[in-house]
Amino acid sequence: MMKKIQLLPILVFLLVFMPPAYADDDFWFYKSSYLMLQPTITTYFHIEGKPNVRIEYVIANISFFPKQTNTQGILESYYEPVPKIDKDVLSFIWNGPSLGKKEITITNLVRIQNTPPKVNRKVGFPLKEEDIPGEYEVFTEPSEIIDVNSRIIGIASELASGEDDAFVVVDKIADWVNTNILYNLSTITVEASQKSSWVIEHREGVCDELTSLFISMLRSLGIPARFVSGISYTNLDIFKNKWGAHGWAEVYFPGYGWIPFDVTYGEYGWVDPTHIVSKTADDAGKFTSQYIWKAENGISVKANGLDTDVKVVEIGPQKIPFFTISAYVLEEEVDFGSYNLVIGKIKNLADYYQSLDVYLSQTTRLSFIDGSKRHVLLKPNEEKSLYWIMRVDDDLDKDYMYTFPVSAYTIENVTSVVSFMAVDDARHYSLDYINSSLMQSRVEEKLVYSRNVKLECESEKKEYYEYEKPLIMCVMKNTGNVFLKNMRICMKDECMEKNLGITEEKEFNFTVHDKEMGENEVKITASDEDVSKSAYADFNVLDKPEIVLGDVEYPFNATYEGDYAFKIDLKKASKSEPLDVDISVKFHRTPVNFHFGNMSNNKRLDVSFEGSDLTVGRNNITVSISYKDKNGKQYSLESRYGLNLIEPKWWQKMMIFIRTLF
Repeated sequence: MMKKIQLLPILVFLLVFMPPAYADDDFWFYKSSYLMLQPTITTYFHIEGKPNVRIEYVIANISFFPKQTNTQGILESYYEPVPKIDKDVLSFIWNGPSLGKKEITITNLVRIQNTPPKVNRKVGFPLKEEDIPGEYEVFTEPSEIIDVNSRIIGIASELASGEDDAFVVVDKIADWVNTNILYNLSTITVEASQKSSWVIEHREGVCDELTSLFISMLRSLGIPARFVSGISYTNLDIFKNKWGAHGWAEVYFPGYGWIPFDVTYGEYGWVDPTHIVSKTADDAGKFTSQYIWKAENGISVKANGLDTDVKVVEIGPQKIPFFTISAYVLEEEVDFGSYNLVIGKIKNLADYYQSLDVYLSQTTRLSFIDGSKRHVLLKPNEEKSLYWIMRVDDDLDKDYMYTFPVSAYTIENVTSVVSFMAVDDARHYSLDYINSSLMQSRVEEKLVYSRNVKLECESEKKEYYEYEKPLIMCVMKNTGNVFLKNMRICMKDECMEKNLGITEEKEFNFTVHDKEMGENEVKITASDEDVSKSAYADFNVLDKPEIVLGDVEYPFNATYEGDYAFKIDLKKASKSEPLDVDISVKFHRTPVNFHFGNMSNNKRLDVSFEGSDLTVGRNNITVSISYKDKNGKQYSLESRYGLNLIEPKWWQKMMIFIRTLF
């Protein structure tokens, strides 16, 4: 019976167009080519003391306000009251003020370009001392909060071990902090910035702590890094105000300058245009407000914190991403409870480094072995593969075939959708099998010349019977510029050696001796010290078609005048279908014939006969069956069933005798 097809009710179309935690309207903030924003910073303080006490002046020095940078332009500024403006400090001065509340308002119109820094060549690691300007040496030393201990040094050194590319080192450390330090809005981390040594011990913190630890790890390796205070956007439900104070880092790369890294948001080598730079410092927790006053005794100033609000004035057109994603699955069809592998090929179309997070959409009745997020750093024009292992639930309805769409996507809305099917009794793929395939894929990616070898294999036929030996036919071509000698080509333990000249193509075959009933997949590998290539060939093994005779109903004794029925069950005892089925049921000399083109399920024959069709005494009902398989091979079986014609009269015997003469 044909099975019904069901498409699972999944949320894939929502997830394809929205990365986690980003609403659709908010998403424009992140993918726009620029944002025009109007941040407003407000604060106030109270002058307290006895009446009639002389106050000469009060000065509020505010260092937290939007600054001009390479990507952030200050178009307009409004201050209340009007301050004295220094490069990094706004000084609000009250001469002879009265007691009471004093308010400060800072409003700017800023335009932030979504243009990431373009590091287009390798910066060697470790950095050379002569490549670090003298004024930046402070950013390589520990500070009060951004401290360094042996544990920080050990983890940073382990992550950087063997690397000679500074961007790779910084990216690895950023991803480690993002993955291993829990973002936690507990009281202790919100009220005051904790030291990096505390964060590495407790493995939790807010944006300031994550950023401080990241900077500490870089400084322990001699890489200059500084703390950036500013304003940014989030739509996480835990925040009542979506625009608020935020901390991230900038890392110095010789020849390129300061490059932003936000380890809290997972933005490495770039930050989205909701980041408003307000202050840079060698340490976290540096004061953003300073109050100075001159007055008689008995006067004090009590300051409040800074409040921020941001109005979105203009959103630029969508930024064009410079990378592509192509996703595919290892197996197109799997059994319930099987594992499968999704491979995403990420291609950097730009001539500079790009750091990305790639997600796989969540799908009902499908679980991920190691989460849905993958991080990748792409060097200029580089292509890499990402892998997700997943498992299909094993309690699906056997009367249905399930289609699982999955999509690989990024925050920039670059997406690739692929699907596979889960069918009861399809081939089962274990976790060991998937891990083996994953390991081979990673080896091929590491051995670069593998890309210049094409290996394609297929089975001579898609289906074989158990008495046949499948033939695997392969073609291998060298598309590179190196002569390949003594390439070892193997299928399991059977191996051969081949030389493959430049542009040469060769054909070769393997015969499969060990096979299993049902779906089979064999792996063929070609390797030497520079190449590791694999191909797979699929085929299905069928059992021999078989029909067996089941229950029989008929009378053991019959009379000449009677009408009777012979009923017999024919059972399909194999998974493969018997073809061109001929059946003959013979009573004495008279046969009844049946023909079926194929036999896909059990059948019951019902043959009517009369007692006059029989002979005197013992009779045999003979059932003969012949059928074929897809190769035309003939099969047959025959069975006899006895019954007696009882007490025929003399004239009935004469009629039977006369019938036998003709």
